[in-house]
Amino acid sequence: MDRYAKGIAMNRKIERILIVFNKSKDKAEAIVSEMKEFFDDKCLNIMDVGELEHSDSRLCADLAFSIGGDGTVLTCCRALSDCESTPIIAVNLGTFGYITEVEADRWKETYIEFAEGRLDLSKRKMLSSYYRKPGQTEFTFFSDALNDIVISGSGISKVLKLDMFINGCFGGAIRSDGVIVASPTGSTAYSMAAGGPVLDPYMDAMIINPICPFSLSNRPIVVSGGSTVSFLVKNDQRTGICLNADGQVLMELGEGDAVKIVSEKKALFVNPGRRSFFEVVREKLRWDGGIC
Repeated sequence: MDRYAKGIAMNRKIERILIVFNKSKDKAEAIVSEMKEFFDDKCLNIMDVGELEHSDSRLCADLAFSIGGDGTVLTCCRALSDCESTPIIAVNLGTFGYITEVEADRWKETYIEFAEGRLDLSKRKMLSSYYRKPGQTEFTFFSDALNDIVISGSGISKVLKLDMFINGCFGGAIRSDGVIVASPTGSTAYSMAAGGPVLDPYMDAMIINPICPFSLSNRPIVVSGGSTVSFLVKNDQRTGICLNADGQVLMELGEGDAVKIVSEKKALFVNPGRRSFFEVVREKLRWDGGIC
């Protein structure tokens, strides 16, 4: 399994650095000031997370820092989804920190270890989503996502009627409050809260997880990461319908709309190598028997 991309050589050439920070987080601007001083001979692009746009030419750099919480990382990964050679050092200023494994006081140490070729890169599968309106023949790109793509109801009566297709084969009708398609990284996010399984984040797989299904026969399933998962919004819905990526990018869907989800892109993270995924999950989920 290709979990890690080994460093090409010692003393990596890092000349262009992107710094993405969440100014609402305490210490974020102080860390940015430290980085400005430390990287005085580098070309720096410094952007607030709210300024990120997918098409911005400044995004593709030799290295990116994400300074904030997991939400900042999700935004950063979507913006960098076409810059697959740009690794991310995720500095944690949030509360939970599933993805952000670098402590605020260790960013410099992590950078030096990476620049000297002593740290590897971990690859995380991303999801890409597309939609098609009735009468159209081609799908239109909606958004990439590191965690999940979700179709959900937006009204008081939230039960949706969807037809599901896997690799073009009819996979069944779903009546539920919605459906989550999660990546392995996203298996510990919304999907887990909705009763889905926890996957090793380096698996090549996707989870399809109905939200509060009307029928007990609609269960979470895991499919190959090379699959194409599609949904058709059936007629006679009793609620508005929303499509969202990572809970951050939203659009409305209507009857007859189709949604297609594939896993073709990857996010690159600098792996600090201090804890395994299961050590992190054990701590965050209190698998030691404590009360969450």
